Amino acid sequence: MKKILFLTFMLLGMVTMSTVNAATNAITATQAATTYYNGTLTTKMASGKVRTTTNFQNSYITSDGTFGIDEFRIGSMPGTITVSAPNFIADGETRTYSDAVALSLFGGEANYYDAEISATLVDGKLVYHIETKAKYLGISFTAVVDFTGSAM
Repeated sequence: MKKILFLTFMLLGMVTMSTVNAATNAITATQAATTYYNGTLTTKMASGKVRTTTNFQNSYITSDGTFGIDEFRIGSMPGTITVSAPNFIADGETRTYSDAVALSLFGGEANYYDAEISATLVDGKLVYHIETKAKYLGISFTAVVDFTGSAM
């Protein structure tokens, strides 16, 4: 049981955002553009531990007011958490995206979970909040990622 809990906490220590294919699919309009943002990324784990990464840089694909987050990784573990939300809207509303979070351990098949995402983009400052509730090996957990950054 300790190993399972340890793996669960490690899971939450690493977050990977949308796959390259999902980001590519977000570029559908002729005015699509990539903007790079630099800011602070905070991961809140089930154990209550908070991990903050400053000077975090990532790119966001924009097209007709929607965004897609490029893939990134935090921490290390024997698996990945991937958030795939290639077309989220940055208007401050919280929306549920079906099967937006994929959890894969030891190279096995991914399990998919819904995620709630809210985001705003005002005067070049992007803020988003991603939260998912999932269950793996009978253990429920909540993963939360927050980002606040400015266009570079």
